[in-house]
Amino acid sequence: RAKTYGKAEVGAPPMSVPHLDLRVADGRHYLLFGPFASFKPVLEKGRGFIDYLKAMRLHDIPGLLSVAIEHFALVKYLVSETFKGEKSMLESLEKFAPGLSSRFDWKPIEAGQRVQIIKDGDLQMGTEIIVSKDKTYGTILGASPGASVSPEVMLRALEQLFPAVFAGESARSKLKEMFPEDNLDTLISNPERYREIRDAVNSALGIQSEIPA
Repeated sequence: RAKTYGKAEVGAPPMSVPHLDLRVADGRHYLLFGPFASFKPVLEKGRGFIDYLKAMRLHDIPGLLSVAIEHFALVKYLVSETFKGEKSMLESLEKFAPGLSSRFDWKPIEAGQRVQIIKDGDLQMGTEIIVSKDKTYGTILGASPGASVSPEVMLRALEQLFPAVFAGESARSKLKEMFPEDNLDTLISNPERYREIRDAVNSALGIQSEIPA
């Protein structure tokens, strides 16, 4: 079992912190090492660079240039990562955990892709929910929300897409059942309530808490 984090290289952005994770998918165990980033000027699968240029507007250019200058270290990192081959990846793994690169059959996989938000000429590292005016379409842009914030992000997206549904008493009752406590201040100021929620979560996940009650 493994979940080990290292340190980012000098001058590299925080998102480049190397880590080793054991994941389970379809009953099989996988040992993952990364991240290895890249850069693609393509917003949708099946689209090409020409489509990206067609989607760009003149007022987008100053913002892109501003971000490129202000976050030059990030741009440099992404470009270098884009041209990194499998051999270089294994060398990074060997540097992180000596001897591990030869113990298993490693292969590179594309874990996912995210759209980076540039808003008002500034690079946004968080997650942003975008909903159309007629409430028929919504999407989530930016950093992939981790397990700790995914439920809240999806809940906020659904609230914006279906305001009438969430205004109903049945929906509020169901939400109270799913999210018994949505006020962080309460958990901070009320230790008894915090332990109650913690124990309920641990029980649902099958986790044995080592923190004394």
